[in-house]
Amino acid sequence: MNFTRFKTQSIILYFDEQPYLLRYGLAVLAVAIAAMATHTIPVIGERAAFLLFFFAIIQTAFWLGLNPGILAMALSLIAVNALVLFPARIGPYAVFILNAGFCFVSAVMIVTTNFHRRSTAALQESRQRYAGIVESALDAIITIDADQRMTLFNAAAEKMFGCTAEEAIGESIERFIPERFRPAHDAHIRAFGSFGVTSRKMGESASISGLRANGKEFPVEATISQCEINGEKSFTAILRDVTELKRFEDSLTKSQAQLRTFIEQAPLSIAMFDREMNYLVTSRRWIEEFGRGYDDLTGHNHYWVNPDISAEWREIHVKAQAGEFLKNDDDLWIQADGSRHWLRWAAYPWTNQEGKIGGIIISCEDITARRIAEEELRTAQKRLTLVVEEVKAGYWDWDLNTGTVYLSPEWKRQIGFDEDELLNRWEEWESRLHPDDRALVLAATENYIAGLLPVFELEFRLRHKDGLYRWIHSRGGLLRDPNNRPYRMLGINLDITDYKKQKELRDRRDKMEQSVRLCVVTQTAAAIAHELHQPLAAISSYSEVALHMLRSGNQNPEKLSPLMEICAQQAQRAGGVIRQLMTVLHKDETLSESIDINHLAQEALELVKADGHLGAFSIELNLAAALPPIRANSLQIEMVLVNLLRNGLESMQESGLSAGTITLTTRSTDDTPAMVQVTVRDGGKCVTDIATLKTMFQPFYTIKPQGLGMDLAISHALIEAHGGKMWAEQNAGNGISVHFTLPFVI
Repeated sequence: MNFTRFKTQSIILYFDEQPYLLRYGLAVLAVAIAAMATHTIPVIGERAAFLLFFFAIIQTAFWLGLNPGILAMALSLIAVNALVLFPARIGPYAVFILNAGFCFVSAVMIVTTNFHRRSTAALQESRQRYAGIVESALDAIITIDADQRMTLFNAAAEKMFGCTAEEAIGESIERFIPERFRPAHDAHIRAFGSFGVTSRKMGESASISGLRANGKEFPVEATISQCEINGEKSFTAILRDVTELKRFEDSLTKSQAQLRTFIEQAPLSIAMFDREMNYLVTSRRWIEEFGRGYDDLTGHNHYWVNPDISAEWREIHVKAQAGEFLKNDDDLWIQADGSRHWLRWAAYPWTNQEGKIGGIIISCEDITARRIAEEELRTAQKRLTLVVEEVKAGYWDWDLNTGTVYLSPEWKRQIGFDEDELLNRWEEWESRLHPDDRALVLAATENYIAGLLPVFELEFRLRHKDGLYRWIHSRGGLLRDPNNRPYRMLGINLDITDYKKQKELRDRRDKMEQSVRLCVVTQTAAAIAHELHQPLAAISSYSEVALHMLRSGNQNPEKLSPLMEICAQQAQRAGGVIRQLMTVLHKDETLSESIDINHLAQEALELVKADGHLGAFSIELNLAAALPPIRANSLQIEMVLVNLLRNGLESMQESGLSAGTITLTTRSTDDTPAMVQVTVRDGGKCVTDIATLKTMFQPFYTIKPQGLGMDLAISHALIEAHGGKMWAEQNAGNGISVHFTLPFVI
């Protein structure tokens, strides 16, 4: 039946495409055939004169259209009258009635046939349009009957499942459903068919999987509809391959997770807000700096967390929500507690998938430390410039690629030249090296550039303009390119000629003082031996006599008493000799001078550092400013400071510590305003016994495995000799603090 209908529609479309003359000619031919049959066949002409003409009109109107049908009706009317009615000699009224009836019936047939023809054409056009839509659809369209066998399988379905329509039509839809889902699919279709609903979207709460012809599963999104024609139900499913969508969603989910992780672990303070300024995600740094005690800000409102936020910042939020990109690279932020922070921040909108603003992102970096460092750098640069000028350091810069050399004015002045008197050439420096230093200096320079020496620091002599040689201390460094090749060498020169002379004088003085001390010690030992010889010999003789009398049984007190009295007198004489010698020794003149105690502290620190035993330990100086000078022997007080620092360092090392800090403090107290108080605080062993804190300053007292225990005793004596006091106290934690005072110069 469907085939016959398709053929009929095809013939009608065929005639519609033909020229009008052909269609009208066929209409004339049909009427002519009817007229000839009616005229030549008596039975038809006598009994059914109108029959063939009605048939010709119907066929012409059906196959050829409305206008050919009207033409056939008009020609048939003429032929009926000419061949049938007029020859029969019928009355005019009867002729009129027959003609009117013929025209009416013919018109009804033409209209009815034309309506049917138009309906058929519209149906054909609708089917063509439907077929075009189905075949051009990007989504797969499959229609199944009540037995779930496929009756429609469009091109998109062929591409999706890898199967042609010829292979799919008539097959069960279960061919394209994974086996584990087939029972559920069958139950779903049956339930759907019984609900009476015309359409329903599948996959809203669970994913649906399809099965390609090659056996590979893939995710699909489906919409199903049903219809019933002549009691037969059919189901049409529109399927969309969402493999790429799933991949995109997975990628989006992964990207969102990565974005969240990136924001949370970012080294900057970053926060993401929605349109109402509710937190969506924050970095850990933001929590630390602006969290106000919260461990997680997600879901909290920014204004509720920060009720004291300024109107200026609220305006920034409004502008960013409106789409502006705002930033400030150097903004001062004063917190509620009054602390000042310098910030670099940016506020800008973020957009959702629809391209609409979903909120704002604020990134912030606390640059207070950088600002302080920059200020310190500027200060250090100023200080360096001042130091270079004050210490009269000569600067030099050597381009290793071009061989050009820059010699600063101070570099030239050190050897007696004005800036324009000496050219900036390597030869000027090399030619002025002392002959004894030339080979050493040139070899050290080459080795340093080649990387064979870790540092470039030398002392050598350069010839002055007056012909004499000046001692120069030179220190330099290398600049390297990205390939680690040196391309510049620069450094400074210090004129240490005066220092060298003073060092030679100090060395000679130290040797002289050592010689004098040795002489004094020798003479003192000889004097002690001479002065003590007689009393000790007398004590020995009289004690032997007394011992002999006791052993012989002669215990006469009258004889023993004089002997013991003589021993006591000689012992007192020996003591007097020792006191007299000590008095003579203490008459040695001590050179006192007006000195800066802070300067001595710094020199003592340098001496301890020079020992090379500090390791990971450090010494901090906490020196009061503008202290008046003291009058003392600088060498002796410096020795006291060095002894105390070394003792503190040894105490911490013996306590098992691998690192720590010793603090040296100078200050003036209200209790002794006329004296400076110096404190050396360590973190070593604890001394809880008050008696030990006093005993430690006695001669020969020590708890060390080595040493005589004279350092603290000597230091104590030297401080008292200068009119001061020395004592020790236990710290609140580990270690002790040793204090001493010295009077200011009046």
